[in-house]
Amino acid sequence: MRSARGTGIRSELLCAAALAGVILLSVGGCGDPPLPTPPPQTGTLQVIAMDTLVIDSIDVGLDDVPLGRRHNPATLDGIVAGTHLLSVRDRLGFGQDTTVRVASGERSAVLMSIQTEGPYVGSIAPAFRALSVTGDTIDLVKLRGRVVLLVFFEHT
Repeated sequence: MRSARGTGIRSELLCAAALAGVILLSVGGCGDPPLPTPPPQTGTLQVIAMDTLVIDSIDVGLDDVPLGRRHNPATLDGIVAGTHLLSVRDRLGFGQDTTVRVASGERSAVLMSIQTEGPYVGSIAPAFRALSVTGDTIDLVKLRGRVVLLVFFEHT
């Protein structure tokens, strides 16, 4: 009984001494203060957007943070080195997202293809020719700048 009681007191004293040591270390300090955080490694990213039409400016976003409208091609300086999600849109909102890798101290380039022509609401219809119900050839390119209603139906 005596040895069990002595062991319990000894354990309590060891715990108190250990706790006091931790408190002394944290209050009194030990060693040199921590070094300041080094500045992040950065690189440059050049973004070029291409299409069948001229794209003079693009809206750029990086990691879901909008960076605003930039002249095309756009050069983004001071990008933290690593992998990022790049978002590029034209003035009509057409564009795409892609993953890019920026290397420290280097210039990385990415070429984005933006399809403004196609079967999308609000986009420019692709150029094509078709026969009307009267047999006339309709060339959609010749109708650019005009309002055109296209009705597709099955004719048997």
